[in-house]
Amino acid sequence: MRIERWSIDSALAQEAQDNYRTSYARRLEGISALQIMRDLTFDGVVPTISFEQVTDFFEWLNSAILPKPMAGIGLEVGAGPLVLSSLIAQASHVTTMYGVEVCAPLIDQLAPIVVSEILGVHDKKMVGVIGSFDAMELPDNSVDFVFDFFSLHHALDIGVTLKEISRILKPGGMLIMLDKARPDEYTDADIEMLLDHEYDTKYKIQFGIPHEQKLTRRMNGEREYRLQDWNRAMVASNLNLTRFYNVQQTSGGGVLRRWYKQLISMLPLSIQVFITNLVPQKEKQHNFILDSKHTIYSSFANPLRKELSVLVAEKI
Repeated sequence: MRIERWSIDSALAQEAQDNYRTSYARRLEGISALQIMRDLTFDGVVPTISFEQVTDFFEWLNSAILPKPMAGIGLEVGAGPLVLSSLIAQASHVTTMYGVEVCAPLIDQLAPIVVSEILGVHDKKMVGVIGSFDAMELPDNSVDFVFDFFSLHHALDIGVTLKEISRILKPGGMLIMLDKARPDEYTDADIEMLLDHEYDTKYKIQFGIPHEQKLTRRMNGEREYRLQDWNRAMVASNLNLTRFYNVQQTSGGGVLRRWYKQLISMLPLSIQVFITNLVPQKEKQHNFILDSKHTIYSSFANPLRKELSVLVAEKI
């Protein structure tokens, strides 16, 4: 594994240094790559998830969702300790994988453990980068695909970030987002309400934050984008949104509900979308829902224990 250090704006570097996830990462040094994935990549929400389950999900993504498999030179934005980057780099058709992360301890202390354990003798395929995804020190048109796992919604200005991603992508290169697209009908007031939501005591305890300390999603660098916001920023960045799905698990709910989801999941995606777009959506149970257009079901998503928006864009 090679580590590169790109120039980072001093304010951003200080913000990363002061972030509670940086101090939390230091406490994880010395544990296994699997536990790092469970505790940090998935925030402790899926305590039994395995590398094999994530790899199976990526194989399903490559074969069922993407217009072409992830191959060649790849880059993950907000890559954390490089768990997902390393699992992607396992594929023989991925030659080099950059993982860009602004929190230095994640790359310096945890990534070497992760990369060595997952890639072994193939660890030279992995390049850990301490840097910002708004200023990537790579040539124009040099990357085949960019991968995002719930990181791009943290971008200070999504237009700036997507333009930078577009710059480094080769023509026809893919931006693959596993992220959050809120419903288009959400108003600006709805978005502000989501950002002002405060984390609960359990979350604070997990990351060593005093339970009396106020921590809202806005204070944690969260930002909210509707599907139309993502699409508008992509168009302005010379990116064409070619695929969008609301991916849900086949598990959960009553027996009949699970049976329905499992049955639907066996159908081709186009038929799934046709059926789910016809079925009236159930009443909103909470404010953190995702845009439900193009809903599909997959058992490969079950280990993630949460629905997610999958957006795939190609550079024009």
